[in-house]
Amino acid sequence: MGYFVESNDESFENQLDQFATELPNYKTELGFTDAEVDEAKADAAFMKWVVKTDGINEDYAHSFKAFKNLARSGKTNTALSAPPAPIIDAMPKAVNDGIQARFVQKANKAKNAIGVTEDILKALGLVSSGTGAKGDPSTDTPDLKVVLNAGYPELSFHFKGYKSINLYKDAGSGYGNKPYKTLLSSPFKDKELPALGQTALYKYKAIYVVNDEETGTMSAEVSVAVVGR
Repeated sequence: MGYFVESNDESFENQLDQFATELPNYKTELGFTDAEVDEAKADAAFMKWVVKTDGINEDYAHSFKAFKNLARSGKTNTALSAPPAPIIDAMPKAVNDGIQARFVQKANKAKNAIGVTEDILKALGLVSSGTGAKGDPSTDTPDLKVVLNAGYPELSFHFKGYKSINLYKDAGSGYGNKPYKTLLSSPFKDKELPALGQTALYKYKAIYVVNDEETGTMSAEVSVAVVGR
């Protein structure tokens, strides 16, 4: 048994979210105070906002650089239109720096608590060996969600201790027999949009993967309308 800290920002955000979501269920067994639970929730919410906002700003920077290059060197003789400024969610309650260090401290406390069990560590997302699944690998299903982020579909889900999911996509011609992507982090932004000016309804579903084999049950379908750009 043991805890691990994800190096990828999106995976770390997901790890914090799982820990903060499950910690209230085990705070008595592990000896956590209400203040520590609240701190974990605040850190997870703030990190989620930071990672999402960073992604939005990165997309805008790429879009504006392309606009700058078109403005300087374009040869289409068409009127220029700058990309719209990014829309950023309101910042949640501010926290101090050092979110990772606080998470490591709490993970160590959970691991060394008298009342800890392997099942509890799995539920908290602190087991790195095996699947780490906290439920039943034969029936677990991803809690897939989709929103539009800067015009792109953004898929999010909890790993629940699994390492990856297979994402299936229906862009208008069915899902097909092969996954669209195998995702190792959440959220995932789908940047394959329709042709410029075209609209489409994108549908998605997902299933967990263990040792390159799909396991559990397929998620409920989620969908979002998109516009080509």
